[in-house]
Amino acid sequence: MFKLSRSNHVNFASIFKKGKNILNELPAVKSRRRWQKINNFLKYLSIALILLCGIIIIFFSVHFVNVNLILSRYLAGHKNVVNAVLLLRSGDHEQALRLAKFAANDFGESLDIAEEYSDNYLVKRTGFFSGQLNDLFYLLGAGELMAQAVEGAADYQAILEEALGDEKLFGTEAVIERADILKRIHSFEPDLNGIRANIDLALSKLDKIEFIGILWLIRDKTPVLGERLREIRDYIDRAALASGIIPPLLGYPEEARYLLVFEDTGELWPTGGRMKNFGVLRIKNGEIIDLKTYGVEEFSALTHSETPISAPESLKSYRQDGPWTIKDANWSLDWPSASGQIIDFVGNNKYLRDLGFNGAIAVMPQFLSDLLVLHGPVKINDREYDKSDVALLFNRENSYDIGPLIMSLRKSIGNGSLAEIKEAYDITIENLEKKNILVNFFKEELEQAVAGNNWAGAIQKNASSDYLAVIDTNMGVVSDEVMNRGIDYRVEEREKGLYADLYINYAHNGSEGEYEGLVQVFVPLGSRFTEFTGLEDGTIVTRQESNSCGGGFDKMVLAGLFRVKPEEIKQVHLSYKLPSMFDLEPGGYYTLRIQKQPGNDTRQLTVDVNLLNKVKSYKPTGYDSYREGDGRIKWQMDFDADRIFFVGL
Repeated sequence: MFKLSRSNHVNFASIFKKGKNILNELPAVKSRRRWQKINNFLKYLSIALILLCGIIIIFFSVHFVNVNLILSRYLAGHKNVVNAVLLLRSGDHEQALRLAKFAANDFGESLDIAEEYSDNYLVKRTGFFSGQLNDLFYLLGAGELMAQAVEGAADYQAILEEALGDEKLFGTEAVIERADILKRIHSFEPDLNGIRANIDLALSKLDKIEFIGILWLIRDKTPVLGERLREIRDYIDRAALASGIIPPLLGYPEEARYLLVFEDTGELWPTGGRMKNFGVLRIKNGEIIDLKTYGVEEFSALTHSETPISAPESLKSYRQDGPWTIKDANWSLDWPSASGQIIDFVGNNKYLRDLGFNGAIAVMPQFLSDLLVLHGPVKINDREYDKSDVALLFNRENSYDIGPLIMSLRKSIGNGSLAEIKEAYDITIENLEKKNILVNFFKEELEQAVAGNNWAGAIQKNASSDYLAVIDTNMGVVSDEVMNRGIDYRVEEREKGLYADLYINYAHNGSEGEYEGLVQVFVPLGSRFTEFTGLEDGTIVTRQESNSCGGGFDKMVLAGLFRVKPEEIKQVHLSYKLPSMFDLEPGGYYTLRIQKQPGNDTRQLTVDVNLLNKVKSYKPTGYDSYREGDGRIKWQMDFDADRIFFVGL
């Protein structure tokens, strides 16, 4: 075979190759080939985009289906758990438990789907989807925790109903299993505290949710869930308090002994009224073993002390007509201090000194009056007592019918219907809030349980907030039943700090006898009094308040006597500058606590806070409050319990 390159003949291969190269260099050919490459690229790109869009459509379809399935189960759980709370509130714990279990199952299924979905590669790598998924986990987790909380609350309510029903706990005629029931109630306290912690966790989860994307569709459901969570939290708080208090209060696991102090609020004294009768209550496993009552005059006649108890200087200043007696022992506004002083007096009696009291309970007439409204009149020793007779019973010295009246009410209500027992419980809580009952336990765990609600009637020692307590003491012979009272407290911010004006209004509605009273005004330590009118000359003193143990309450006190003639109105006015620690700055806040005197029927409370900067928020809100300008808030309300006010700048 010959080689063309060495041949004398024409080299057609070379010519073809060169011609092809020359042709390719022509502009028209080059352009056509370039467009061909572009077309090929666009074709493959279009195919790739179509495939990608298909993948995205498939992914979004799966995403939508999964999220829709999760949300549908969530909405079912949401409906069940919200209705469960409503049923629990109405007392139907069986149906509440049933719906709570359904809700827990709904939320659990949603979480399972969400867990599987979270393993998707694209979900993990896409911030938008992973963010939505995290919000879903927060939402579903909150719902599941709420369902569990309702289940726990329903279980607890079932135990209580078992305890209260069929005369098991409070009844007197049936064979009783009180110790076992009280044990179950007591053992439930840790579970309730755990439920409370889970509710707080659920609320924190709700706060983290951002309602974007598909979650935007259910944004209106979450506030309802939050409201119901707070509602069940309040229920759990009350249940935990009851679980911690009821068993030891009722003498489980050990017998409990209480000093009962019956206070005559017709003759006001710092912690309610003068003490004319008291009782010694012994209780074991919910059963009253013994209740003995004593008149203070009878008690004093049988009590001899080698070392008489010296009266406090604040009492000596106004009452110098004899030694200090148990009748005047509740002189301190602070019930823990006053009850400790009463115990000291009781300890001088050889028959009572070794009882080892577990606590001291002050009882105002209004509490028994409210129970008589529920129960109806009670007949004691051939005499019928209704709600209007209790005040007279407490006013009478050596009143032997108080004990039998309490025992009769306990027996009748305890043997009554479940609804009546629950109503009696609610009446008791309401009277604790209104300071018609004061409880001072001598066991630390019980003391801590009531401290948050200040059911012990202790002077509040928080030095970081403004404070006011107006304490009236009847120093004459005219009953407080003819007196009306009102308090008007005004705080104004000026260049040099906060200044307070206090107006105390007294109206004598009787027709005979001049009312003589002592008013003691408790304000924050460091306050400087600048003006006072309406008090008797020569009777005004200021002091720093301390308790019977020598510790301080961080309070300044101004005290003085006043007189009100029949059918006249008297106003006591005090002005003072609050300590510089309360001076406000932009972005700061002002808080005020006004403590109610037990037994004092002050009808109206007005609070007026006038600040230099614009008020951004305030509590309480509602029909009792209103604005007057940017920096001024006013409240008008009943003064039947302690009041707390907050103003944010």
